[in-house]
Amino acid sequence: MKKTFLALAVLGFSSVSLFAAPFKDGDRVVFYGDSITHHGRYHELISLYYATRFPNAEIRLFNAGESGGSAGSAMRRLVDDVAAKKPTKVAVMFGMNDIGRNNWPRTGCTSNHVQKQQASITNYKCTTTALVSKVRETCGHPEIIYITPSPYDQSCQIDGKPADIVCNDGLAILGNWVRGRAAEEKATCVDLQTFLRELNAREQLKNPSWSFMRLGDGGFDRVHPRPFGHQFFAYEFLRSQGAPAEVAHLAFEAKLGLSHESRNVDISDFTSTPTSLSFTALEKALPYPFDADTRKACDYAPIVQTLNRETFRVVNLEPGLYELAIDGVVVGRWTTQDLSAGVNLALNEKTPQYAQAQKVRELNAAQWKEQIKGRDVRMWRLWQKGKAPVEDMAKYRDWFMKKYPGGKAEGFFGYMAKQYLDYGDKLPEVDANCDRLYAEVRAAARPVPHKWTLSRVGDEPRAKCVPASPVANHEPSLLPEGRTWKLVWHDEFDGTELDTTKWGFRTNFWGRNAHWFAKPEDNAVEVKDGCVHLKVVKKPDGQFVSPQLQTGELIWDIPANPNATGFWPLPKRQPAKFLHKYGYYEARFRLQKMPGWWSAFWMQTETQGCSLDPTISGVEQDIMECFTPGEIILHCYHMNGYGADYKGFDSHRRYKKTKDALRVYQKTVGTERFVTMGLLWEPDGYTVFIDGVQSGHRVGMAPGEAVSQIPEFILISTECQYFREKKMTGAASPHLEAAWKAGDAFVVDYVRVFDWE
Repeated sequence: MKKTFLALAVLGFSSVSLFAAPFKDGDRVVFYGDSITHHGRYHELISLYYATRFPNAEIRLFNAGESGGSAGSAMRRLVDDVAAKKPTKVAVMFGMNDIGRNNWPRTGCTSNHVQKQQASITNYKCTTTALVSKVRETCGHPEIIYITPSPYDQSCQIDGKPADIVCNDGLAILGNWVRGRAAEEKATCVDLQTFLRELNAREQLKNPSWSFMRLGDGGFDRVHPRPFGHQFFAYEFLRSQGAPAEVAHLAFEAKLGLSHESRNVDISDFTSTPTSLSFTALEKALPYPFDADTRKACDYAPIVQTLNRETFRVVNLEPGLYELAIDGVVVGRWTTQDLSAGVNLALNEKTPQYAQAQKVRELNAAQWKEQIKGRDVRMWRLWQKGKAPVEDMAKYRDWFMKKYPGGKAEGFFGYMAKQYLDYGDKLPEVDANCDRLYAEVRAAARPVPHKWTLSRVGDEPRAKCVPASPVANHEPSLLPEGRTWKLVWHDEFDGTELDTTKWGFRTNFWGRNAHWFAKPEDNAVEVKDGCVHLKVVKKPDGQFVSPQLQTGELIWDIPANPNATGFWPLPKRQPAKFLHKYGYYEARFRLQKMPGWWSAFWMQTETQGCSLDPTISGVEQDIMECFTPGEIILHCYHMNGYGADYKGFDSHRRYKKTKDALRVYQKTVGTERFVTMGLLWEPDGYTVFIDGVQSGHRVGMAPGEAVSQIPEFILISTECQYFREKKMTGAASPHLEAAWKAGDAFVVDYVRVFDWE
């Protein structure tokens, strides 16, 4: 089963950076670097974020990269490439060409290699220190943003082999120095290196040939990122700034009107009914757009969650399926539950906001291409001074045609020579185009008002299940359609004895013996006819008991040790027999027939209620409870323990403070037939199915709800009513007396757990 979402959510926050505020109105930011900057896109993508997120702010970014450049060579172009832009901030990233890549062989490293490695590291520290000092002196003391050198992908396997050189080890040394230098100066440090190395390591465990580096015509390039690699750069840079995620948040209460939760948007002309909304919205930002290449990065890092949320949320709608139109164009359909949780429209290509943002992206990309033309011309002029007649374009054309007969300029230097031929005498025009396009970007990014209408168009659709036969010669399962399922744990209750490697008995309650729970010796569990029978048993003293079977245990299941020494009163804990997170949990059962006791199919965590964050301490998931023979209570969820901090919810969007108040949705299934029930537990929600049909809403995303993000254990259980309050005998419980004499039982055919692939 794929459990990608949580891993990605953690990845993106693993690196350590000194945070700074996002860029502000009036900032002029120069990105000073090597070829990764010169012909790269990460600064273009950062610029796009600021253009769409802060459309009324004048924030200008400049490309000052040089192919083949280093911290040492950058000094010669400081005035023309950096100071001339009058920067308020300068982002500095060098190292790839400073480290001396060929001096780091994977095998056969000599003392000469080591000596050159040390010299490269020392030289980088000295030249970077001098360069930053000169930037401050020459440019009026702009803020310096240190960027750790991006990694060299030495681990990616091409034809089954990693790189012959391991200069990434040296780049890691430079990165450590950059972080330390920034800390000494109390400057911002964007730690691209740690983030990207962790990303590579994680993905290459799954696919050794994966890389965010590009594939060039001459083979694999382990230096320069692909477009989606540059999107990773931009993401980590913006995240390190604490750049806001929210484009806008539009939140409404259908029956009462506009919610106070709406943010970064002006709402007017609002009207509503329990089944419709209508209003005009002027959002103060645009969603962040992607092209086909950069959007791939969203599959590997939480870019949308971290930087791009345009949420639309409506609560207290009548149940059903709803259609949203913006300026008369239908942009999507969602259920009541979806809208109550909130839908993110940031990547919805049907909205006029996204179409406008794409226009901004196109203009921004055109502006950046003009910047690269300017970089190419300036770099070629610098490189060829004294070698080619770059000061006289007529003579340069003659030189070019002699060097490249027929104008066939191939390779990188041929490309640069041709760029100069085309634009060497047009540099003022190129710079003017950059200014013009930047103005067009700002004009195109200004949001405009849109008319929104939401209306009910039908009943809420229900998910369905399809039959499958995961266990030969046994009853089929009913599994949610649309996925490939893999059976990971099950008990078919074949044979004549309970499998104690899979199930244990709950016998304690808050560290004390629970007199109403049956123990193994009470013979309240019988395995026969391919089922387990959980029965009421009358003990010799007249006490009635019934069993609770579980695959793990809570802290309260552990009896206190009266002979314990020290402050810890509990004995050694036993490992759970089965814990699992996410997937599909299914049981087929027949309910007890007589009153006086109840049955349940449910789940708990080992740390239930140990914190007020149910995502990390868990949620009790009651898939089914039967308090009245033939009637089941469906899908209730309990969190934060069972005392004063208790919270609970059900799949009919009721949020209560006491769990008893949740016991309101019952379904009649009878006592003569077997019922199949399942819980689909996903990272962002729960869905319950009864006999293969969705029951209630999918829950877990709306306020007041929570989804457990830790493994849980399974219970199939029964309990005699009122026995928690006091010890009762048969004379006081005629219903239990009758159930015992009749051999009544909660009968379970199987319990199965599946993961999706």
